[in-house]
Amino acid sequence: MDKQRMPDEIPMGFAMSLAQNANAMRMYALMDEDERQSINERAAHAHSKSEMRSIVNEIARKNDIG
Repeated sequence: MDKQRMPDEIPMGFAMSLAQNANAMRMYALMDEDERQSINERAAHAHSKSEMRSIVNEIARKNDIG
């Protein structure tokens, strides 16, 4: 699998995980460009589905803490 992507692209696995969590998707959409880029980089370097889910859950929790 080719991991090369444009800087503003969302990694495929991350997009799929994000789509399964409406709250995380909403919070991701509200992030500024720098925050999204940082998250995209973390997701691109995730080594497992559980690590990807952890990133998505972290985004969703941002709604709970403000």
